[in-house]
Amino acid sequence: MRAKALTVAAGIADVTGRSAPALVFRMWRVAHPPAILRPDARTPEQGKAAFRSYDQALEALTASAS
Repeated sequence: MRAKALTVAAGIADVTGRSAPALVFRMWRVAHPPAILRPDARTPEQGKAAFRSYDQALEALTASAS
């Protein structure tokens, strides 16, 4: 149900399809987690684990929306 709502919201926001959930997720994945998850980042291990979990949840959600 959440995946369907995400797809509908993306369609309302941008009917051209350039804001499809999977595309937005890919852009987020490239822009944010690498800097946070780098070994030399000052992010605490607990924070890194939380970002990994968040990433996995978003991946599952966007995969089911496709």
